[in-house]
Amino acid sequence: MKSQAKIMIFGLMMCFLLVAFPLFSFSAVLDKAYHSPQQVNQQLKVWAKQYPNLVRLHSLGKSSGGCELLVLEIARQGTRLPSPDERPAVFIGGNPEGTQLVATEAALVLAEKLLTRARQDEFTKKFLTTHTIYLAPLLNPDAAKRYFARVKLESMTNARPVDDDLDELVDEDGPEDLNKDGFITQMRVKDPEGSWIPDPKEPRLMRRADPKKGEKGLYKIYTEGIDNDGDGQYNEDPPGGVIVCQNFPHDFDYNNHKTGLWPVSEPETIALLKFLTTHNNIGFMFNFSSENTILNMRQTGRAQAGSDKVRVPRRFATWLGLDPEKEYTLKELVSTFKGMNIGGGMEIDESMIAMMLGLGPAMDLDRQDRAYLEKIQEEYKEKLKKASLKYPERRAKGVMKGSLTAYAYFQY
Repeated sequence: MKSQAKIMIFGLMMCFLLVAFPLFSFSAVLDKAYHSPQQVNQQLKVWAKQYPNLVRLHSLGKSSGGCELLVLEIARQGTRLPSPDERPAVFIGGNPEGTQLVATEAALVLAEKLLTRARQDEFTKKFLTTHTIYLAPLLNPDAAKRYFARVKLESMTNARPVDDDLDELVDEDGPEDLNKDGFITQMRVKDPEGSWIPDPKEPRLMRRADPKKGEKGLYKIYTEGIDNDGDGQYNEDPPGGVIVCQNFPHDFDYNNHKTGLWPVSEPETIALLKFLTTHNNIGFMFNFSSENTILNMRQTGRAQAGSDKVRVPRRFATWLGLDPEKEYTLKELVSTFKGMNIGGGMEIDESMIAMMLGLGPAMDLDRQDRAYLEKIQEEYKEKLKKASLKYPERRAKGVMKGSLTAYAYFQY
């Protein structure tokens, strides 16, 4: 979509969500416990039957571990109404990490509130008559499933078998619950080459020794388990997989084998991007995840370009007939390249120009968007203040490399 159109839809969607946020309260149906991936899908199917004139269910495929990937479409339907796929839409994702179970619950509560209020609240009814909401409450079911196992292990990877230690064996050295407490945690082992010491204030916690203070490490830290394959390493090849939430195209981390061999290599990311790219009516995306871009607008990457101006390296400036001391926007550079009829028929866009100039992936927010986000941030902080909550702001994470959020903003 064009940037201006996106901003218009962005404003409409944010107005709606700001009205919807106060509705977030514990649900009589959903607040009893975290939902397993199977229970999440079952709930979506229940709503599809319960609200046939509001809900359609899209099956995107299956995860590496065989979990069905579902998207709930919420829109009022009728013969005189435009098709939901032709209306301005918002996509709401949940828990791409798989470890943020509360994110899935938040998405489910939002869906329930929308469906129940669509019958009685005029604002919600009108909004769902002219707009569409696509809601995927669990984007990484394989990782989420581990919370519901007999022995719980926190991991953001899917269930794809991977030879992590390159010994031609797969998933042969994973963790074990040695103390039988039902959790895979960490263990400390005394080692003269260790770099960790017990925290003096709380000996159950560990911190790195500080040589500048004369401290010497006493322990090494391992994931709970044993050396199953006898190679001297502990739990270096556990079950799974690829970190799904960092397998998206923008600022993909090629140096981290856990994020996949290439961008969009996983069935979860392939299915989601196919859905997004075939639904061009989506003008705004909202993600329930550990990335808090409302409180922390930091983006990843190396570029110093968004809509901001950049200087062209002299070797390129001379070739292009540009002034190396002058600053240009990427849009201006795209026009310059297109005017020279170079590119061999390839589509020349801002991302291609940024990569060619060695700027890396774009990372700065567009100036025209920043004003909207700063206004939302101001209102959000005020709500946190009224609720006497300070820790979310201190702990707010920026955007990860190769994340859905980065892809949605810079490439979708």
